[in-house]
Amino acid sequence: MKIHLLNKSYINEILKIETETFSNTSWSKQTFLNEFSSPISYIYGIIDDNQLIGYMIIHIIKPEAHILNFAIAKKFQNKGYGSKLLNYVINNIKKYDVKSIFLEVSIANKRAQHLYKKFGFKKIYVRKNYYKNNNEDALVMALYI
Repeated sequence: MKIHLLNKSYINEILKIETETFSNTSWSKQTFLNEFSSPISYIYGIIDDNQLIGYMIIHIIKPEAHILNFAIAKKFQNKGYGSKLLNYVINNIKKYDVKSIFLEVSIANKRAQHLYKKFGFKKIYVRKNYYKNNNEDALVMALYI
């Protein structure tokens, strides 16, 4: 198993994971391509047996970071890969002098909330109708490192 920054060559694998994980709210190919060319965007991937298992997109604007997108392929969920990727990213971005990490997670996504709480993220507030496709609220969480 390896975790490292991804390049555009992974775009099709990322899109496959994205659409199976976030069917109603998935990002477009162009949105991902924009992230690959953004100077503040870091796209980490977890790979096992030469297969992309999951990814995380994070923006770093010192001293803060913001997790924008985080997905593990369905057949690899609940096997610890999400924890491994999140742990790696939290520890890795410290070298960029990041002091806090923020994210939004669906109010309905209890599994993801549990993962973030396990790593010390705390609820800050609720963003009403954050997910426009289904008018769903998002829980804003933060980790101070």
